[in-house]
Amino acid sequence: MQPMSSIHTFKSIGQPTFIGGQFIKGQIAKIYPHQQVDILLNGRTVHAKVQTPIQLHASYIFQVMNTHARVELKIIQKLSSATEQDTLPTSLYNQLDVKKNALSKQVIHFFLESRLPLTSQRLQNVLSLLQTSDDVEADLNAIKPLLRQNYPLSAGILKALRSAQEGRLADIFNQLNRHLPHESLQSLWSHWPALETKTRFSLKLLLEQLGYFDEALLKQRQGNQELPLSIKQMMLKWRQDPHLSSYVKEQAETLINRLNGWQMTGLSQREQDLFQWLTHFPIWWQHMFKDVTMFWQGRKTQAGTLDGDHCKVVFHLQLDHLNDVTVLLQSQNRYLSLSLYNDAVDFSERLDHWKPVLSRILQKYDYQLSSVKQIKASAVQKKDELLTPSQDWMDRHI
Repeated sequence: MQPMSSIHTFKSIGQPTFIGGQFIKGQIAKIYPHQQVDILLNGRTVHAKVQTPIQLHASYIFQVMNTHARVELKIIQKLSSATEQDTLPTSLYNQLDVKKNALSKQVIHFFLESRLPLTSQRLQNVLSLLQTSDDVEADLNAIKPLLRQNYPLSAGILKALRSAQEGRLADIFNQLNRHLPHESLQSLWSHWPALETKTRFSLKLLLEQLGYFDEALLKQRQGNQELPLSIKQMMLKWRQDPHLSSYVKEQAETLINRLNGWQMTGLSQREQDLFQWLTHFPIWWQHMFKDVTMFWQGRKTQAGTLDGDHCKVVFHLQLDHLNDVTVLLQSQNRYLSLSLYNDAVDFSERLDHWKPVLSRILQKYDYQLSSVKQIKASAVQKKDELLTPSQDWMDRHI
């Protein structure tokens, strides 16, 4: 089938963010009189005026012709159900200026199905990056957060993102804890915030000392002003230290890549009045490091800051006796509900015991505890369900 060349002018009401030249898949959701239609694009319905006959519930490949107040899209190809499941039209490869082969087919499908901004330049960049990949699917999933934000890509960035997927920060810290010379170990621990039960612990402080904000601080510094020594900077120095073993240097290199990977994976996402942020960090717990995964979602105030009265925070922890635990904390008008997902151990009675203590602590920060409960369900499945950003940090004290 020859591609249709009619230009469709889309009104800006409720439209997703487009990039000039972007290719996008959409479905005709509803047809109105006078050539008016609703089209489902990237999970949102936009209203449009069309200039050529189209088919209800059919899917099309569009190209963004401009991104002015009235976005214009050009129909490249109507997709049959067989086309969507098997092959992409040759016209699309021609429009994107890439060769038709197994790799380009897989990457184009990934862009379209993941609702990522697909342009010719972006596609060629990704294809070049994946030419020598031994696991294309894993690499595409690794760079997906950056593709969604349209950030630059490189082999070094891909290496860091893959490192973040392949292992946890806590594993490396535990290895360093066992293999470091005494002097280096003291240096590492002197830069680690103590996590004591009576300490008002700032997560932002921990992330700063890990080195999550080094690049931002580097841009903000004046003259030759030195930055506070972070663990990431310490690893950069250890990597060149002739007195340290090759094993420690390898662990330092892996830790640098993993920190960089988690930084990029957790880039904040802001969409209209919603703020989402995903991060990973290790804590010292019961004589060893444990990883914590945290997802924050909240509303923004009119001033653009986070609204602590209405938010959702998700934690995932791996503990020795309880195994995996996913914690969902929700705030509505400063009333907090706490749900703990775990199907390995019944600890509901202990929750009832600690509820008055937790309530008193929260009252100090002007929060009221509305409920605490254990839900006997898979913590891993709940984590995968909840830890999905739809990334700047607000200092929340835990």
